[in-house]
Amino acid sequence: PPGTTEEEAIDRLMDNEYIAFRRIILYSGLLMIRIEPGADTTPEYIWFPPTWTWRRSTLLARRVPEEFGRMRFRR
Repeated sequence: PPGTTEEEAIDRLMDNEYIAFRRIILYSGLLMIRIEPGADTTPEYIWFPPTWTWRRSTLLARRVPEEFGRMRFRR
């Protein structure tokens, strides 16, 4: 639910109700926290590092295959 911290969400997903499933918290285009099935598993943090490309006055940040950000710099 909105307002739930990451730690609270992980604690909820460790409940017996969910241990038979792969559990995932996704921060789109940035981070995935994956918990494999079972009670004795620990969360695995998988980062999606962006790539940076300079194009004249534009710094393009994206994660292949989806683009998630663009910044423009003016002088």
